[in-house]
Amino acid sequence: MDVIRYPDGRLKKVSERVTVFDENLTAFAYDMIDLMHRKKGIGLAAPQVGELLRIIVVSPSGKEGDDFVLVNPEVAPLSGTEVREEGCLSLPGIYAPVSRPTKIFCRAFSLTGERVEFDADGLLARIILHECDHLNGILFIDRLSLDDLVAINNKLRELEKRKT
Repeated sequence: MDVIRYPDGRLKKVSERVTVFDENLTAFAYDMIDLMHRKKGIGLAAPQVGELLRIIVVSPSGKEGDDFVLVNPEVAPLSGTEVREEGCLSLPGIYAPVSRPTKIFCRAFSLTGERVEFDADGLLARIILHECDHLNGILFIDRLSLDDLVAINNKLRELEKRKT
């Protein structure tokens, strides 16, 4: 398992809901967590490893043991917006400011199929929103202003030339 990179077309596809909660799902999610930590990430979505499934893994601190899995997550904004710089394991070396809600409500399933619901704010909300975007074929660069997109254009072209 490895992280696929922009401009791989799988990153622009909408993922399918998970319907089977079994040991294969658990093993896949733990492989994603391991990869996220090896790549020094704080979030990873299944499409980033080439699987069009609605699964994200999150580690707000970036430390092993401080991570969790959300299956079929759904989010709704609760309050405010904030602009902060974001990056992405699928767009290495590219960082740009993205506006996102500061507080969200999240509903998802655990690896055992239990429904979980919670509010998240700050960095955790941002990570969940970023990873949920991946499940819908949206990259953080799709949310940039024209000026910010122009500013990273050369780096995007370099990634397009390298293709994975």
